Amino acid sequence: MNQNNCQHLILYSLKTIEPSALRKKVVEAINDGIDLNHFFSLATRHGLLPLIHSSWNNCCPELIPENIAADIKRTVRSIGISNLGKVGVLIQLINLLTEHNISAVAFKGPLLACNLYNDLSLRPFCDLDVLVSINDVSSVYEILNKSGYTPEIQFSHSQLKHLIKTEDNLNFIHSQSGVIVELHWELSGRCLPHALTMDVFQDRLIDAQLLNYTVPSLSNEDLLIYLCIHGSKHIWGRLEWLFSVHEIVTQNKKMDWNLVLFLAEQWSAKRMVATGLLAAQRLFATEMPKKVMEILRLDQHALNMATSVENIFLDPAKSNTIQGENSRFTSWQLKCMDSNMARLRLILTMLFNPTIEDYRRFTFPGKLCYLYNVCRPFRLGWEGVKKIFQ
Repeated sequence: MNQNNCQHLILYSLKTIEPSALRKKVVEAINDGIDLNHFFSLATRHGLLPLIHSSWNNCCPELIPENIAADIKRTVRSIGISNLGKVGVLIQLINLLTEHNISAVAFKGPLLACNLYNDLSLRPFCDLDVLVSINDVSSVYEILNKSGYTPEIQFSHSQLKHLIKTEDNLNFIHSQSGVIVELHWELSGRCLPHALTMDVFQDRLIDAQLLNYTVPSLSNEDLLIYLCIHGSKHIWGRLEWLFSVHEIVTQNKKMDWNLVLFLAEQWSAKRMVATGLLAAQRLFATEMPKKVMEILRLDQHALNMATSVENIFLDPAKSNTIQGENSRFTSWQLKCMDSNMARLRLILTMLFNPTIEDYRRFTFPGKLCYLYNVCRPFRLGWEGVKKIFQ
């Protein structure tokens, strides 16, 4: 059986609500000789194993060979236990910051699992994403340092001040649990002309349910745009990211589309949002208002990029390798920009804005922090030369 039939069966498993229809499709695939090991391995790489397992359990659990079924059950159970432990850390973290009068917004990870899939175990996530005000980052850094969280790099006050200007997040590791907390103070990854800081979202924050707790989170409109920005940055390397876009649109019939389109334009993220929504429509038949679809389809580049996203998933070779694309700045991201000015800004950011890797490589005292910006293009050039001669 052609391997790309595994991709088609994954899509069918996610889209089909009627158990009998899915069962019929699974039986056909098995009769055609589908490689179930490859199928479930692919589902795992795309962050979809728990969802696929849940769908198949509802219609045809006996069709999964016992040895494969046992491995899947162990994996899904492990994901559920791990996710529950991470939620405990998240609640403790938000309470800790609240005690210090610091507002923290939780997003992605467990919030998507609970609010989109109604089950914490159905969405694997490796870290906890928290957004704080850019003005609170230094205070949060000190609080976490004193409360059992270790930053990936220790910074002096002046170095941290410089990092806040050039980066958008910093990872901390919880000493007791080993859980990674990704502390954000900007959500575009410094790839958009407009910084998406806490101030941008403050007036639209909502109270989201997380098990028996209520935590501040992004509005549906802001979350939808963020998911499209995040997916575009990473070339939609996981199908679950796109399925989350599909689910948030499908489950929120009262989505304020005028606000979505307005904010996407205001933030210079129109093409990223259009690409994500059009790709979701192509792969999952996501339903959107007719006027919204007409506006999205006006961007021919977004249409072409949405087709590319579909082809990336359906092409087995590309689907197997796309997650290796970890570069922060790529030609794809340049194509995602709304204007040539935005592309130029992204190139300059790539060349001169130091990232965490630069802070790992070099250590400069406070008054010489500007040297991080000076050294970055030389480091990139040297690494490029080494690749040529490898």
